[in-house]
Amino acid sequence: MFRSHISNPRATNQYLKPPINKTAFIVFVLAVLLEACGNDNADAPTVLEPGSEQVLSGLLSPERSHYCQLDSSNTIICNGHNSHGQTDQPEGSFSAITNGWNHTCALKTDGTTTCWGSNEYGQSTPPQQTFQTITAGAYHTCALKTDGTTTCWGYTGLADQTIDITVGSWHYCILRGDQKITCEGDNAHNQIDPLPDQLFIDVSANALNTCAIDINNSVHCWGYADLKVPAENNGNPTKGEPGSFFTVATGRDHACGLITGNPDSTYGTISCWGSNNNGQASPVPTGNYTEISSGWGHSCGLRTSGTVTCWGGVENLWNNTPSQIFTTIASGGLHACGLQSDGAILCWGANY
Repeated sequence: MFRSHISNPRATNQYLKPPINKTAFIVFVLAVLLEACGNDNADAPTVLEPGSEQVLSGLLSPERSHYCQLDSSNTIICNGHNSHGQTDQPEGSFSAITNGWNHTCALKTDGTTTCWGSNEYGQSTPPQQTFQTITAGAYHTCALKTDGTTTCWGYTGLADQTIDITVGSWHYCILRGDQKITCEGDNAHNQIDPLPDQLFIDVSANALNTCAIDINNSVHCWGYADLKVPAENNGNPTKGEPGSFFTVATGRDHACGLITGNPDSTYGTISCWGSNNNGQASPVPTGNYTEISSGWGHSCGLRTSGTVTCWGGVENLWNNTPSQIFTTIASGGLHACGLQSDGAILCWGANY
């Protein structure tokens, strides 16, 4: 699951989560979206030393068979299949890079963008504008402009006044400045339409599903998996309880949220629902958490102490969860990563 919380100075609402450090978060998420962190040992956490967190990026997708990255000199190195020219890297100096299904886009040091690879939907034809961050979906790319608005191209459309953007396998959803949600992309499983007619504070997409939290702190889910009427797990309410949820993380066929009785709180307890074939929905760990992230069959939570707890999924994910202190976390399909206070990234789980 990819999520990019984008601060929008034009959107003010007491329910909205406070802005985060955009640069650190985008750099972190770009690294997490690699299918693995580049270590041949699938059981051992991989450490990216401080300063190296800018050299990795990728789109998590089981079918994607290439990735491009920035080396220490800010030039591009690509590996993998080249069926659409997606590894024919350009020359020059770049500040960020992101991989789609069969295309890649990179942000030059002057803020302009270049893309290469498949252009079936226009995903490799970026607008001639200046950007500060960039991220790719399967057949589309979105970038944050210097004025705080977002532009998307490829198999998508244009989105403006953005608070939050989240990308699934074949679709993406945007939480706009007016707190309405706009979704674009494939709708074969109703993952983009119909949308609830509500105002929202959070949105999360993964695979073929989307979940969001409205301004009354209730959860709404739509898409492929049966997440619309979740059962109760761990004795906690999981849907429609006003004032209970303040953030949600969507997995492939399950979802988890943080619950609190105070909508202004920055921490809460965990509740999950949906498929439990890997133990990803129940039982959930106890305690207070500030963040939660979900992969295909697992979830991870960031405790108020800064330590991480993971459950469900493959054994080498939860059994090798590191004990270090993190400032934020994110999950891929079969792995997870955490950003440490010194800027180093640590990843664990499957490495393939």
